Amino acid sequence: MALKHLVIHPKGGLCNRLRAIASSKRLCQKARATCTVIWEWGDPRALFDEPDLDWRPALTDEIRDTYHTITHRLFRDGGAIENRRVPLTTHERILVHSLFVFGAEEEPALLRAELALVPWIPKVSPEIRERVATFAQERFGGTVVGLHLRRTDHTVAIDASPDELYFREADPLVHQGCRLFIASDNMETVNVMRARYGSAVIHYEKDPLLPTRWPRKEFSLEDTRDDLIDLHLLAACDFVIGSRFSSFSAIAIALNGSPRCKALGDLVKAQAIAQPILRGQPRA
Repeated sequence: MALKHLVIHPKGGLCNRLRAIASSKRLCQKARATCTVIWEWGDPRALFDEPDLDWRPALTDEIRDTYHTITHRLFRDGGAIENRRVPLTTHERILVHSLFVFGAEEEPALLRAELALVPWIPKVSPEIRERVATFAQERFGGTVVGLHLRRTDHTVAIDASPDELYFREADPLVHQGCRLFIASDNMETVNVMRARYGSAVIHYEKDPLLPTRWPRKEFSLEDTRDDLIDLHLLAACDFVIGSRFSSFSAIAIALNGSPRCKALGDLVKAQAIAQPILRGQPRA
């Protein structure tokens, strides 16, 4: 029995959803199956240029009741690469709830995670591509390094990738004449970088009434469009310096592709910070 139809219900933030969709597109290509995406954040045609995907605004009772359902668990609930898989040979119709990179049960685990998914990351709409190109043409010049600082509720990224690590990277770059494109979910962080680096800082201005990009309770089409523009401007830089454990950083780094890209924070230290939180224990 071969997979004929995969329905992906992506969860989490924007780049969690992008990597889950990309994983589904890849598996559907392997299985020659149809891919349906449940997209709840406005008209996907205003955001993406993916005419071959079947976009739907909500799950139907028919899909819930008749499709084989797979839910990829969070780390704190026992989720891992080994159990975030989808079978291609045992069910014809599968519904997947996920916010992760995942592969097929019938293949080895994907290596290099988001980088392996680059060909399947959803392409953005012509309007977004044009806005990214116009901003880059007007504001970028010389060497521009993209810095993504994940903050607000992501305690692991804050602890593992503090401002001081970014200063250590950015100070010599600015001294060499590089400019910095700053992407962050926290305007206070952007202002800290502006205060330190002045005119070397480039920032894509988003809705001033939404000072914290994440978490937020409601998702307007314009807010999501701005997040995608920020992501692709980050990827358009000469290289990207991001936050450990951030899917936004990981997708930007994968799209950029430069060997100079990096996610800041010692991995062993970051994992030590993350483990109690991922097991559901309170922070000290």
